[in-house]
Amino acid sequence: NIEKKYLTFLYGDHYITEITNDDIDDDSACLVIKDSNGNPFSVYLTQHYHKVYVIDYRFTFGLSSVVNKYGIDDVIFMNTITMTQGSTMLSNLTTDIH
Repeated sequence: NIEKKYLTFLYGDHYITEITNDDIDDDSACLVIKDSNGNPFSVYLTQHYHKVYVIDYRFTFGLSSVVNKYGIDDVIFMNTITMTQGSTMLSNLTTDIH
């Protein structure tokens, strides 16, 4: 069933997903801004950061608010080219959410 295979990584698309690797005992944290294609890559990052936060850009969020709230060190954009073909992405990045 194709739907079950899709759920293999991050169990689908969600506004925000937080993954913690307790084997990494520093305060490293990254934020992945992604569409569905970024799901497998996000899981890979768990071997390099203590905390991996994953946001689907199709939901509204304020980038600076998220970075400040979670103490993000690195922001990684992991999307297809369609992400750049409109104002939705930019609008979602710059909306300030409290």
